[in-house]
Amino acid sequence: MEEVSKILNEILNMQALTSIQKSTLSLLLNIEEVSPEEILPQGSYVFMYDGEEDGESTSEEFIKRNPDLADKVFPYDITRDSAHDINGHLWSILVVSVILGRLIAITAGPNCNSWTMLLQHFDPKFPSQRRTRSNPWIAI
Repeated sequence: MEEVSKILNEILNMQALTSIQKSTLSLLLNIEEVSPEEILPQGSYVFMYDGEEDGESTSEEFIKRNPDLADKVFPYDITRDSAHDINGHLWSILVVSVILGRLIAITAGPNCNSWTMLLQHFDPKFPSQRRTRSNPWIAI
């Protein structure tokens, strides 16, 4: 974990990240200890906010087209398991796996509480949009 922390600090000091608020960047530093068994294997494909496992999720479609990669596909969505909450231990697993170069790709559609089209249309039965495109770092 010491090596991971060092690399993470180097990343956070990159010029490309200077426009991101410090409070947001500090979330990256808040990683928990990750056991070797939890780190994703080399060559992994991560599908965030993948929805229910219903035969039509993005990860399931990917596996249908790439059956030889099925053991490298890791779909996450809180509809499948509460442990898939990005605000929990999963965040640490993903950050460590990325820093160690284990992932081929991460796909992540917008979290429905932030960007879904449903939130663009006012309806008193539904919540409103939670973020703006001009300043996505702060919830509104």
